[in-house]
Amino acid sequence: MNFFWRESIRDGIYGNAVNLVRSANGTDARYIGSAACAFLEWRVQRHLSLQFDHGHFFADQFIMESGPGQDVNYFSSWLTFASKLMDFVHDSNETIEWESTCSKPLRHTS
Repeated sequence: MNFFWRESIRDGIYGNAVNLVRSANGTDARYIGSAACAFLEWRVQRHLSLQFDHGHFFADQFIMESGPGQDVNYFSSWLTFASKLMDFVHDSNETIEWESTCSKPLRHTS
């Protein structure tokens, strides 16, 4: 469970691009809300796994007082393909997990 508070009553909520998503105007509430998450991974076979993720954000006083607000659910799923690289690529066998499009490595383990 994660809990979200504003450090200052002048703080707003900002997005990933540092854009203001919700202004602090109209409220001096510090508590934003909380989030619970669940994750499930199913290893379909040795090199293939399927993951599911669910999150629920419980909106609290700051969200309710600073504009329209409600609880939010988030669902996602993804497929991971992992393979062993051959010794001619590296001196040791290493595993790299790739997105289903094989466009970029997600996690590197030795």
